[in-house]
Amino acid sequence: MTTVSRRTALAGGVALAACGPTSVVAPRVKVPGASFGVSPFSFGVASGDPLSDAVVLWTALELDEGRAGEDVSVGYEVAADAFFDRILRSGVTTARVDAGHTVKVDVTGLPAATTLHYRFVVPGQTSPIGKTKTLPAPGATPEQFRFGIGSCQDFRDGLFTAHRHAAAENFDAFFFLGDFIYEKNTAGVRQHDTPEPLDLAGYRARYRQYRRDADLQASLASCPWVMTWDDHEVVNDYGGLETPAGVVAGFSERRAAAYRVYSEWTPIRAAPADDSSLLLYRAFTVGQLLDVTVLDTRQYRSRLVCGGRSGPACADRGRDDDSILGVAQREWLFERLRASTASWNVMAQQVVFSDFDIANGAFLNHDQWDGYPAERNRVLDVLDALPSRHTVLLTGDIHLGALSRVLRKGTSRASAVEIVTNSISSGGSKGSGNGAVIEGLVGSVPGFLYAYEGARGYTACTVTAQAWQVDYRTVDQIDSAGGALSTHASFEVQRELLVRRR
Repeated sequence: MTTVSRRTALAGGVALAACGPTSVVAPRVKVPGASFGVSPFSFGVASGDPLSDAVVLWTALELDEGRAGEDVSVGYEVAADAFFDRILRSGVTTARVDAGHTVKVDVTGLPAATTLHYRFVVPGQTSPIGKTKTLPAPGATPEQFRFGIGSCQDFRDGLFTAHRHAAAENFDAFFFLGDFIYEKNTAGVRQHDTPEPLDLAGYRARYRQYRRDADLQASLASCPWVMTWDDHEVVNDYGGLETPAGVVAGFSERRAAAYRVYSEWTPIRAAPADDSSLLLYRAFTVGQLLDVTVLDTRQYRSRLVCGGRSGPACADRGRDDDSILGVAQREWLFERLRASTASWNVMAQQVVFSDFDIANGAFLNHDQWDGYPAERNRVLDVLDALPSRHTVLLTGDIHLGALSRVLRKGTSRASAVEIVTNSISSGGSKGSGNGAVIEGLVGSVPGFLYAYEGARGYTACTVTAQAWQVDYRTVDQIDSAGGALSTHASFEVQRELLVRRR
């Protein structure tokens, strides 16, 4: 186990207002409206969905009762330096009441592969400073791309210390693979401060609590995020319009509210497709190095196989028409994979793709791709037909770090490699207590090379045209402040999908 020194961890620290440059140029953008005596930027800032010439900037305002019913003008500035001497883009937008006073601006016309700094402005107050970065130009050949992967941050299970360390990594991007919030209210290290969300007001309140967390704010302000959701942004283990309890009265309205609030409170370019859905699957190109597809394995499920439960296979598992992606998303994915000329294909998604069959069918997690074997085989058919095998899946959901070579049942040649990232906090400091069982996956489940759930953390990746460096970062405790970071395991994934431990 390699320990990451505090000096190294802090070397790439984010330039927030509290610890950033002390001689920042005053805002030049002119914003109309009454002056604020107290800063309304208590939710911090964020950026996301970077392109080679654009990035989405985000903030939200916390207003007192006297202004809570008003739309508020908000300025923004994007600069080539941390002191805002060289402002590249600026403008004025509106924090609207009907969007919960959130602000999203898709800033275009930016230079490729460039580190940028941004801030928001209201009369009399300026937000913390965020750092973001555009992607390389489509035809460029970047030497490397560094990014983090995280998922599953249950506020109740502990502090978001992993995010504080991730913020210091100086990543080019951070992929967050779902469970940004949790909906249930039970006792824990920390408490949710509002009832379980069921409507717009409830979900907005839950996001407001999470977005006040200083460690999460640091991570969101340190680099652009690329996000997708999983189940807890709505309710545990749902799929499509079905819950584990079946089709429940009022669930479609609840899901629509959750989707709308997710769109408001995250720095994604996707907007509601209509009043009840959100077109979340999308793609990003990192020069000639990475062709990234971001998937949605929740919204379009044809049904919950075996009720989404874990356990033995049920009688109706394995129907050919069962889908975890839906027809439109699946065909879009296949078209992207077949057309890619990048060094690596990347599928960023939520639930474990690899065959996770423990004890020959005696235990399956039907909420994962194991519940949809025909769909998984359709994806494998496409991956196996590509001119060269160079696909890596990024996965969250199960609160452990794992690495597997994705094998078709009964074969030993990998179709892809799957990197499963640990949880930020979900599962608590020491995990479920099933460490021996989890680590026993290696050697007992074909393809699995690493599995560990004894500490919370995230995954750091450095990608070149020939190989991935994969570092599983863990934090020794999250019950109180000051958890120390270490690297629990490191691997190199080579272009031919061979893997070696470092």
